[in-house]
Amino acid sequence: MRHVIPPIRQSVQHLQKLLRRTSDARVHQRLQMLYLFKTEQARLREDAASLLGVHRNTIGTWLAEYVRAGIKGLTTIGKPEGRPPALDRIDQKLLHKRLEQSDGFASYQQAQQWIAESLGVNLSYGATHYWVHQKCGAKPKVARPSHEKKTSRLPKHIQA
Repeated sequence: MRHVIPPIRQSVQHLQKLLRRTSDARVHQRLQMLYLFKTEQARLREDAASLLGVHRNTIGTWLAEYVRAGIKGLTTIGKPEGRPPALDRIDQKLLHKRLEQSDGFASYQQAQQWIAESLGVNLSYGATHYWVHQKCGAKPKVARPSHEKKTSRLPKHIQA
């Protein structure tokens, strides 16, 4: 079944001006599609699809968006919201307050355990490191045992 190409309301000159101004390749392709239909270089969706290197269904989607929202809707490229953060703002503030306390956390595992128990969020070790170190700027450190030979090389007056 052949779908009717909707009438393109913009003039050829206006489309050419828009094509020259745009720097986004995705928007440029969509404007190029309108230009091809307006100048009748493409009469069918398949023609425009082969000239632009996209699937004919993509042309159909773009034309449907053009009919629904006009040139503004066609040239607006949406950005998906993405995944929500593992810790919401309230939990982030609670974690930050806990890290500011003098006792803090001795390790990331201890922080991970506190987050699970207090906030009810099970984070992986890497996610715990991300939230504690990168987002909150904390560096839980534990004194590591030193090798006995290291202290034996020091001068006697420095050794404790």
